[in-house]
Amino acid sequence: MTPLLWTARRGEELFFQLLLARDEVILDSVDDHGVGLLAHAAIGGNISIFRHILDQLHFAADVKDRQFRTPLSYAVENGHHEIVALLLQRDDVDINSVDSASDTPLLYASKSGSMDVVEVLLRRKDLKINSPDSRLQTPLMHIIRTPVMEVSKRIDLLKLFLQRDDIHVDAADADSRTALSYAAKEGGHDIVELLVQRDEVDPDSVDLHLRTPLSYAAQRGRVSVVKLLLQQDTVEPDRPDLTLRTPLSYAAATRLYGMDGTENVVQILLQREEVDPNSLDNYLRTPLSYAAPCSCPTAYSISHSHEAAELLLGHLKIQPNLADRAGRTPLMYSASSSSCPYVSNLLLNRPETDPHLTSKDGRTLLMHAAFGGSTDLIHRLLNDYHLEADARDKSFRTALSYAAEHDHKAVVELLLARRDVDINSRDRHFRTPLYHALASAEIDMFGRRSVPETANVLRQHGAIADGPDLLNRLESEDCEELWQWLHG
Repeated sequence: MTPLLWTARRGEELFFQLLLARDEVILDSVDDHGVGLLAHAAIGGNISIFRHILDQLHFAADVKDRQFRTPLSYAVENGHHEIVALLLQRDDVDINSVDSASDTPLLYASKSGSMDVVEVLLRRKDLKINSPDSRLQTPLMHIIRTPVMEVSKRIDLLKLFLQRDDIHVDAADADSRTALSYAAKEGGHDIVELLVQRDEVDPDSVDLHLRTPLSYAAQRGRVSVVKLLLQQDTVEPDRPDLTLRTPLSYAAATRLYGMDGTENVVQILLQREEVDPNSLDNYLRTPLSYAAPCSCPTAYSISHSHEAAELLLGHLKIQPNLADRAGRTPLMYSASSSSCPYVSNLLLNRPETDPHLTSKDGRTLLMHAAFGGSTDLIHRLLNDYHLEADARDKSFRTALSYAAEHDHKAVVELLLARRDVDINSRDRHFRTPLYHALASAEIDMFGRRSVPETANVLRQHGAIADGPDLLNRLESEDCEELWQWLHG
């Protein structure tokens, strides 16, 4: 970039004038991307510099760079409404110019969230308000999706868009998603309300994945939006998508993605008679299956994240033993997800829940609990339900093997305190619990492997460090620290 281009972009008016006075200055120079002097001035936003280039140096107002972008495009993107207004007064500026990315000035304004610029553009009757980008997303969609703009400003701009007679409110993009679909997921109640009031808007439209606006709102836990959509006569509250997941299924699982408010959405949906609490998706998973995992074992999450499971378990038609394609029940998902036993206990407290079922890989509930690491749950399974402590799955692995692999020290100690657990049991690959403990050793920032706590516990209880598989792995992966520990 030349000094002249730099001063125009920075808005340094004094230095700009000094450089213009020099004979050797090349006015038509461009940067590495082909962006010229007028475009850099449009980016900088200094109206005096921009006027001088346009009027005194007689630059073409609608000149395009290598990406076919114009000064108007850059001024719009950077929110310089004075320059935008100046350019739009000229007859030689195309307000609907399209660059190589299929973006128009209005699209740039919508994406950047500059309300003043959008208002200036919308005053022009020749503006193509529905011109989409390469993904067929319209300026209206970008207004709804722009995170940098306050919701109140988005609402004001949306009202301006809706005043235009030529606006296509229900246009679909390349994914067949509409403005309402994006508003249900990323907007707010007021934005959705403005859209559903339009006769041409389908409140139950489906995208390429057959997901509806209600599906997205339920997933994000947007209680007020869900209520508003359910008030629309054409909305089907239990409509499945391409994977056969329903809005209830998404609402039940949403807390796994860190969203808030999902418990209220679950309650709202369960109040509808047409909603099936046991709906199965392509993997044969139910809403309860998604609600069962307790992903964050903290005091806060225990008081909030379990409510979806509680609401589902309170439904008269709920079937807690339904297994998915892998043979896993909601109780298995809950047991294996974390060390929080709350939801598992809720399920076990129901008389129809069967803790003796196994998944298709042969894993018992005790193995799933050992995977999750809850000692309280394992105590209950062993003492109240008398599950076999040293049972083997189809890979001949035991609960001790899974607890050792995931470094659940307390679980390993609990199991080893029993006389019916073989500390040196070998799986189908002749690997012992000690092997799985060492194989899962984490690497620190210096590239060293630290000895897992479970490995120390196993050795203290007499675990045998033999077998070519273990020794070969330690040698092949250059685990010097583990090798020294093993032979120390």
